[in-house]
Amino acid sequence: MFIYVGCAGGASSSMLCNRFANALQVKHEEKKVTSDSVKEVLMKKEEFQNTYDIVIAYGGIDFITADSAQDFGEVFDIVLVAPQVRYRATDKAKLLADYPTIVTEFPMKLYGTMDVEGVNTFVQDLISQRDS
Repeated sequence: MFIYVGCAGGASSSMLCNRFANALQVKHEEKKVTSDSVKEVLMKKEEFQNTYDIVIAYGGIDFITADSAQDFGEVFDIVLVAPQVRYRATDKAKLLADYPTIVTEFPMKLYGTMDVEGVNTFVQDLISQRDS
């Protein structure tokens, strides 16, 4: 499972992603979970795929462009658009429409409070909806 959290520049999303990855690792000891920058994940996608069960990447939402859509669509299962750039969610969903990637707005309250349990529930619900 690859999740991308895109914000304005990557700073706030990196804090959230690191907390989320740590919480998931504690909750699911049997799984290997990590968090890293989207640049690193895309450059080393095979290494991440072969090493981790859950990869949570962070960076600016504008890393998703027409030129990079295929890379994102082939790697990421979910793209969460941070509240401060939620107006970009529709544009990014259009860019990834040809891929099975879920693109949605990150709930403001979960993002602002960095409620990792709430984030986990939100992500699980997205996966359940996609798989049903």
